[in-house]
Amino acid sequence: MRLLPALLAASLMLFAGCGFHLRGQLDVPPAMQRIYLDVAGGPGSPLHRELERVLLINGIHPVKTPAEAGARLAVGPEHSEKRLLVKGTQGSAVEYEIRYSLPYTLSGSDGKPLMPADTIQLSRDLLYSESAVLGRDTGETRAINDMRSEAVQAIMRRAAAQAR
Repeated sequence: MRLLPALLAASLMLFAGCGFHLRGQLDVPPAMQRIYLDVAGGPGSPLHRELERVLLINGIHPVKTPAEAGARLAVGPEHSEKRLLVKGTQGSAVEYEIRYSLPYTLSGSDGKPLMPADTIQLSRDLLYSESAVLGRDTGETRAINDMRSEAVQAIMRRAAAQAR
């Protein structure tokens, strides 16, 4: 029984030593605490809403004008495309691949890049039943929304890692 606490302590020390940490709030530099979002699609777009949500969760406050900001995040336009992978016995699509890409740039208030411009690229395979025609649009929309959320989180993790 004494072995269990010792193993637990040793594993915690190993995780701490290798830099592992649970996902949670990101550690961003002070310049990024007040950030201006320049999002293709504008303030009401799903992409803008997702960015604001993730920023606020991480204690980062989007500002209304570039003059108020310590940094500027330009994102988009997002692009998705659907590619047929498999046709069923009746000639209808059974499996698709959805590709999603989201370009972004992060610059300081002086306009100088804080990190190189990059593009997040993701893909998902969607399987459809030949008899379930009504669920196709829902599955595609859900996959795109999930990839959008994943891309936004990846941008934030990359920005936080670059700041270290």
